[in-house]
Amino acid sequence: MVRGSLDRATSLQVRLRSVAILIHDQGLIKASRFTQWVTIAARVKAVGIAVVINSNAPVTSTGMRCTVMSDYTDSGGRDWSVFSPEVSWVKRAFESALLVVDNGELVKAAGMHVQPDYEGSPRKIHPSNLAQDCQLAQVKQFRGHGPQPHVDWSSSRNGKPNANSNITFARGFLGEGLVVAAFKRYAELTQEFEILGCAPELVFETDQDEAHPDLMVLRNGEIELIQIKTPSVFAFERYDKGEDSMVMQRYRPQMVGEMYIGRKMGIEIVRSYLLMFTWEGGRPGTESGDKVRSIVIPLEWEEAMTGYVENLANEILEADRQATLGKWPKPANREDEFNKWPCSYCKYARTRKHEGQVICTENAKWETPESESDRLKGLSSAATTPPVPSSGSS
Repeated sequence: MVRGSLDRATSLQVRLRSVAILIHDQGLIKASRFTQWVTIAARVKAVGIAVVINSNAPVTSTGMRCTVMSDYTDSGGRDWSVFSPEVSWVKRAFESALLVVDNGELVKAAGMHVQPDYEGSPRKIHPSNLAQDCQLAQVKQFRGHGPQPHVDWSSSRNGKPNANSNITFARGFLGEGLVVAAFKRYAELTQEFEILGCAPELVFETDQDEAHPDLMVLRNGEIELIQIKTPSVFAFERYDKGEDSMVMQRYRPQMVGEMYIGRKMGIEIVRSYLLMFTWEGGRPGTESGDKVRSIVIPLEWEEAMTGYVENLANEILEADRQATLGKWPKPANREDEFNKWPCSYCKYARTRKHEGQVICTENAKWETPESESDRLKGLSSAATTPPVPSSGSS
């Protein structure tokens, strides 16, 4: 065997068991399975795959017999296992883009995408609201209630600003921007699929419904959605252990809701993918050290999903009608269970954490229009003043 390096744009095809890599003189690498070409793109200079000339390997277009150093790893130690035929195209596109789009370009594109200042319209059915575990919170969000009356603060928890919620929202928005930027660049380089739209500009809207899908793509003549989630590493580890039912219990209503609204508008969406990843990778030096920790779960559209979404939506609309009559839904937990799910994560306060805070059941205070004097006072002190430290604090 003779080891050769393909650092230059050489027209040479390398077979990687069920994946072939073709190095073009334009400076791109394309990969495919034997049965179906599926392209990925990379700059030759950045990859520089070293190959082994092997007399027993398949003959390439240049007459050379080549195999890669190992199944899915090149001589530079780069992990190409994402090109295994069993891997979802969504996972392959995401992770291969991270291999071939340099960080500066990726971060700049992600920054241009991130626009977290849009708000959904009140009194619309939003897919993200369908999965709420508390019907009172559903109705309040449907009506556009902020964390405190006449206070708009997105990164709140228990009725007041919350530092961890702020990080969580930032992680989600930036993660969405990173994935969208990666997919856009991947699509430009490979032409494997076409991006039809992405959040925040992409909006599905009818008289009653509104959705903001993260990504909508056209691939192999079919329209697909991609829902992006960036859970904490703690939640991701639970999901990664095979708890798919937990994942889908939480995210299925949103995925189905987005497909339903799109199809209601006449867009023939055939499936939605949940792409979930965590910012924390594996520990360097371990078996999973260089792998991106991501999960992809496909969800095919079925006609029965129409009734599923409409039933969930009608429950919210009926609860809203009852609230207009003064019969508001009860909170999910008792007041002494404010520190249990879902109240512990809710943006509304289940109990008074500090003086003057309005709790979730005092709905009349949200429904009463804000007076001019109150508006001039600015944000409610209950929502902006941190709790007073106890006397024992230093």
